[in-house]
Amino acid sequence: MTQPTTHDTIVIGGGQAGLTMSYHLRERGIDHLVLERARVGERWRTERWDSLRFQFPARFLRLPGMSNDGADADAFPHRDDVVRFLERYAQTIDAPLRCGVDVRALDRDDAGTFTLATPTGELRAHRVVVATGPYQHTLRPAVSAALPSDIVQLPASAYTRAEALPDGGVLVVGAGGSGVQIAEDLLVAGRQVWLCVGRHKRIPRRYRGRDIADWFEALGVFDKPAQPEPGDHSPLLTGIDGGYEVTLERVANAGGKLLGRLEGVDGRRVLLGDRLAEDMAAAEAACADYRTGIDAFIAASGEPAPPPDPIEPISAAVQDAPRELDLDAHSIGSVIWATGYGVDLSWIRCDQFRADGMPIHDRGSSRATPGLHYLGLPFLYSARSTLFWAVGADAAHLAETITADRR
Repeated sequence: MTQPTTHDTIVIGGGQAGLTMSYHLRERGIDHLVLERARVGERWRTERWDSLRFQFPARFLRLPGMSNDGADADAFPHRDDVVRFLERYAQTIDAPLRCGVDVRALDRDDAGTFTLATPTGELRAHRVVVATGPYQHTLRPAVSAALPSDIVQLPASAYTRAEALPDGGVLVVGAGGSGVQIAEDLLVAGRQVWLCVGRHKRIPRRYRGRDIADWFEALGVFDKPAQPEPGDHSPLLTGIDGGYEVTLERVANAGGKLLGRLEGVDGRRVLLGDRLAEDMAAAEAACADYRTGIDAFIAASGEPAPPPDPIEPISAAVQDAPRELDLDAHSIGSVIWATGYGVDLSWIRCDQFRADGMPIHDRGSSRATPGLHYLGLPFLYSARSTLFWAVGADAAHLAETITADRR
């Protein structure tokens, strides 16, 4: 029986992280193969809603060796534009890509060779970079099992558009970036929406004449090594209609009903927490801190800038929320769980992991398994680690590590 070819390096994942890794490996002349379970940018294709736009201006839709030339730098590309960009990038860098290869298990033998099990056979490599991203599975609270069986339940990754849902009102659980944007999408389509709000993050879309991403770059916010806070949520920003900050006030003004955190289910009633006002106030306070930091930076730099933007206060009416919701009384037929994502690396059988499923590593290189590396995970090194345009810094570091390992 012919033994499979042993590759120098195999990269698992054909999204922005995996393709960027390929770019840096090719720059260093390292033979490698990129495996993608479906198509390039698959999650952008099938795990995003139809109206979604890139969260930052088009000038941030860039990867090492290719910028988004020809696009309006201040526009917000549609998700399909992101897919097309990734496809062009794979062609431009001539990535050695194999699509439709689903890696089901990863092992390493005593000689240090990795074996990748796929439905069509085994592959082998001396080194492996796992670039499958941080969103392997959706997180859904156990209370979801108590909802009546006739209520349609979907994770945010399965939501596409309002018309795909059953008739009636929609309960959206989770006030992170996905939950609030989906709530807005449903309201635009004329649906009745109830939004369960817990801890969430507010940052200004624009402040004193610049997009928040420009300010964060100027302040070095993305460069600081850090650890995510427990329950950290994506910021409430959108690229719809030229880009704006999605506030809960805006959701309420559009007809959405704000609720406290979902805490339980009693028959056909949903039981709710009483901290809506406190959670909204905490988000506002955090947003004010961002503004204060930008103001201090401007003052220290001495550079001219537009005056601070006016701040709209939270409406007291928005904070008035019930402690329970009768699903039948409001004709609610669907629940969308926008309660976050988790990492599932259980198919990697040759490494050690933390209790939360994240690998134990030093800037992406496994501590327990020589030759095994990770890319694109949250705070792998800094806040840049999961940013589309910034993952290249971690990829370059891993490429240097792999180069040194081969000497």
